[in-house]
Amino acid sequence: MICKARGEPRPMIKWFKEGAEMQPKSNTHYYEKPLGTNDLWSKLEIDPATMGDQGIYACVANNPHGVMAKNFKAEYTY
Repeated sequence: MICKARGEPRPMIKWFKEGAEMQPKSNTHYYEKPLGTNDLWSKLEIDPATMGDQGIYACVANNPHGVMAKNFKAEYTY
């Protein structure tokens, strides 16, 4: 799952699952990269995914001027 955010100052991005901020797990990896002065790129990768990783994920970008969120629905099939 990938999020991009733009703002001045550059926003921070946090990842949530089912409304709770995500905590580190052995199969969950976060990547973040500034893009220029005001943009931020963030990626959440779950590998290997399990049935328990299904759910609604959100990336939430915020800075002193506001908050925006983008939701993702992750389904597990085998």
